[in-house]
Amino acid sequence: HRGITGGGWRLSSAPVAPRSLHARTRYFTLRFAEHAPRWQLAIWLRQLLLVVVAFIANVSIGSGAQQQDGILRYLFAQLALTVLLVAYYFHRKTQPYMYRYQNAMEAWLYASSTLILLFAVIYSAVSAGTPTEIVPLVIEVILLVLLVGSTLGALLVSVYQLRRAQKQLKEEGEVDLYQMLLTADARIDEPF
Repeated sequence: HRGITGGGWRLSSAPVAPRSLHARTRYFTLRFAEHAPRWQLAIWLRQLLLVVVAFIANVSIGSGAQQQDGILRYLFAQLALTVLLVAYYFHRKTQPYMYRYQNAMEAWLYASSTLILLFAVIYSAVSAGTPTEIVPLVIEVILLVLLVGSTLGALLVSVYQLRRAQKQLKEEGEVDLYQMLLTADARIDEPF
């Protein structure tokens, strides 16, 4: 109401209706639990730090001696690992998502990202100093399994939770969609 009467929320010359504003910001306002409504900022900070580490690594590596480049690779891998572990620590402490399975899935993705980074560092160290092909090949297979497994695992958990919710709705009997829409409509019209 304040946005419409005060002219605060506008697209070009037309005011933005509260329902439209709610629909546009729903992803940000209802994605996380009530105790962590601004967790998206923590996600953006983590992503920004990882991008900065990768950018500085790309600029730094290759400009010096080969031995110095090897040390820099491990340093930047350690920095990225530190960013992931600190982000996981705050995720674990905050539990920002509304449902337990969402927090568990995010923890699984943190763990798989950390493992992928660790095995990439091991692969880099092993492939440079091993004359045989078998050890790097084993690590490549492990990396492939981690990459595919982490994504597939997250997808399977999502599908399982969706099926479980559908089953619960069926067991509870018929749902009055009209009443649900009226309730949702009343909630949308409430002041932010």
